[in-house]
Parts: sequence; structure tokens; C-alpha cells
Amino acid sequence: QPRSRGLGDVYKRQQMEYNALGRDTCRFRSQMNLPRLFLLNIGGEAALSHREKNYTPPQLVRQMRRDLAPLAAWLSDEPERDAVWVAEGVPLPSSMDSIPLPRLVTARELAEASFPQPFRLELWGPEPSLVQTLRRKYPSLAMEKVVFPDETVLPDHLFDRSAPCLFLKDWDFAAPQWVHSAEELRAYAALVPHRQLVLKRPFSSSGRGIRLFRTGETDETRLPFPLVVEPFYEKVSDWAAEYTIDADGEVRFDALSHFVVHGFRYGGNWLYPQEVMREKLLGAVGREAWERAQEAHKRFLSSEVAPYYKGPVGIDMMVVREGSCLRLHPFVEMNVRHTMGSLAHRIQRRGGKAFENGLLCIEAVRAGEPLSAEKRYPLTARDEQTRFVAAIRSAASE
Repeated sequence: QPRSRGLGDVYKRQQMEYNALGRDTCRFRSQMNLPRLFLLNIGGEAALSHREKNYTPPQLVRQMRRDLAPLAAWLSDEPERDAVWVAEGVPLPSSMDSIPLPRLVTARELAEASFPQPFRLELWGPEPSLVQTLRRKYPSLAMEKVVFPDETVLPDHLFDRSAPCLFLKDWDFAAPQWVHSAEELRAYAALVPHRQLVLKRPFSSSGRGIRLFRTGETDETRLPFPLVVEPFYEKVSDWAAEYTIDADGEVRFDALSHFVVHGFRYGGNWLYPQEVMREKLLGAVGREAWERAQEAHKRFLSSEVAPYYKGPVGIDMMVVREGSCLRLHPFVEMNVRHTMGSLAHRIQRRGGKAFENGLLCIEAVRAGEPLSAEKRYPLTARDEQTRFVAAIRSAASE
């Protein structure tokens, strides 16, 4: 269960348990040199709230994983070595002769084909229950063809929305708080009268599990506590900072991400070059605010994330209006996984001028429904079972 008190003691205990597993850093580094087998397990946060090994994601998540699996090809930096694991029968996107991408393979093809080296399975995000399921379902792959990630259960604070509470306690923005009852929520609301609040469920992301709240307009007793509560800000634009924690625990800044949100739902990522995004952000909030946030991010990731996890991390931010001023909110939420922002960065970098200034979007479709004419470049293919598509839409005014 999410916790709001005694976090330091809990994390120390969890780190001791993690260290007791005897993780072999040398072995980890040697595995990093293997070709990668990417698997797009998006929507995995809910699985992390379940300790059971036989957890099954909702149908909606399973459908998205099937339809959007080829997107993981863009995560590869070595397409001639890597591969992407897709389900049987998934429609394959058209080949892109000018942009090399890794091969797409099914479990059957992995089992039957010969490869120079075993693959190192790289998930979109940590999901120990999925790793356990794959080991059990494909034992021959686990022995010969694929090196599976550890099934280590990571600390809750990496995924349950505790991170902004910890980061912002020493910042000049109101830190979110855990509330466990209607009484605690009303007490928090009394501290910020005449202001809407945002309620967030733990172990959710990408706009899921978020709603607005105002005292008197919602029956607090029917809310699914515990929740994280924070003030509602007058948002101007959405941003993220993409980082990587390497095998030695060093934190590296990779890219800025600029994305679109409709309500609380993800709407797409802009494929601007990095210099354009940096100019836009600094033009809104100034160099000092961004550099202060970046340095604070690195310190936080080094102390609170790197002891437990190695890999990509995205920190969502936003530009907000306070009176006549624009300010950078440095830490809205943390995603300990690959993100659509890191994916967009790789697509823009690999696609160059062909994709520049477009909008990477994911949309639901009905069977037989044609793609909108404004989507100029489909990144996934469709069949009669497809319900989600990814495409690059022509640039439009923000």
C-alpha cells in the first residue's frame, strides 16, 4: 500500500532487501553488450501494484501491446543486431529502405531461427510478473535464446506517485500529499481554498487515474483512497526531461520532450529538433530555471532511483502561469521506463527532415475506419483486429 509516513525507513529496508539479492554488477555489464530484444509492455504500472506472479493486464492494455508492438523498433541504436518481439499475426508496417530498423520476430521465429548470440530482453518498463510469465511460457527461449531481466520487485516509490512528494518538499511549489480518507482530503482542501485540486491514483500513468476535485462538487466518501492530491495549476505547456541511469549508477541527460495533453490524456509528442525545443522552453521560463531543475533531477535520480534501477527515466514537467509570470514546474511525475518522449526523440533523430516538426500520436480506431488524411506517416500497420495505431501527423500550430 502507498505510504506517506516513514518513507526513509521503508526505502532503507527495501534497499537492504535489494542488495541481499546479490546483484552481480559484472554480469550485468556483460549482458549489456548483447544484442537487444525489445518488447513493448506499455501500461505496466498497474502490474507493479500486484505482487502476484500471475497478474493479467486488462484487455485494453493487452490490445495496445499487440497493436503498437512494432514501435519498439525505434528504440534500437543498433538495428543490424537487435530485434523486436511481436505477437503472432500482428500486421507488420511497411519497410523503410532509407531508415534501417531491427527485424520483427515472433516467439516461434525466435525458437526456430539461429542467431549469433542470445538476445537480452529489454522491456518498455519493469514488470516482474510478465518476466515470470514469459519464462514459464517459453522455457526453451529462456535456456538458449533470450537472457531475461531480473524479476526483482522494485521499491514502490519508483512507481506509486510518491516521487513528486519527495522531490518538491524542498522546492518552491506545493508538494503533493498522500490522503487516506475523506477527512484528510477535506483538511488539505481547506489549506488551498477557492482552488481546484488534482487527485491521482497510485500506480497509474499517461493520464489514467487522474481527476479534478473541488470541495462540495464531489462525494469524497466514494473516492478510491489512498490518493495523491495536489493543487491545480494554470498550465501553458507540457514538457519532460529524459534521462538514463547507466550500469554504474551515473545519471545522463538524454533529451527534452515536448508533448500535448488533452484534459489529462496523452495527445502526442512533437518531433522538434532538440535545439528548437530548448529554445522554446528557455524562451518561456529562462535558462536558470531549466538548469536548476536539471541539476535537481540528477541529484534526485542518483539518490532515490539509481540504487535500485538502471535504465531510462522520464520526468514530466510543465510551464504554468502564475499571475503575469510563467514558471517551470520541475516535477509533475516520474516514469521509470522508456517513455513516448524518449521514443519521439529517437524517431526525430533517425528520421531527420522527413519527420521534423511532426506530431507522434497514438489513436484508437474502429474496424475498417480509415486513417485521417492529416496523418502523413503511419508507424504501425492495421488488420481487422487492430484498435490502436501510431502515426506521425503533419505539424500544426500549438
